[in-house]
Amino acid sequence: MIKKVHTDYRVVETTNKQGDLRWKVLLAGDILVSTCRSLKDATEMAAGLNLDPYFLDRGQTRSERVAVWGTSKKGK
Repeated sequence: MIKKVHTDYRVVETTNKQGDLRWKVLLAGDILVSTCRSLKDATEMAAGLNLDPYFLDRGQTRSERVAVWGTSKKGK
């Protein structure tokens, strides 16, 4: 089964109060999901969310966080 590619998440350029460029990731052109400092990060996030609506929730179980934390401590 091939997943349908969605275009629900879009990137919109905006500025903050100081006039710096920021990019918003919007759901359905209306609901703010996140604000990014670079266009690359925003487009990667939107692309990931369009492929998998649970993209931002992946890797958030306790066992996955402990595993990542353990590998980062071994390198020190």
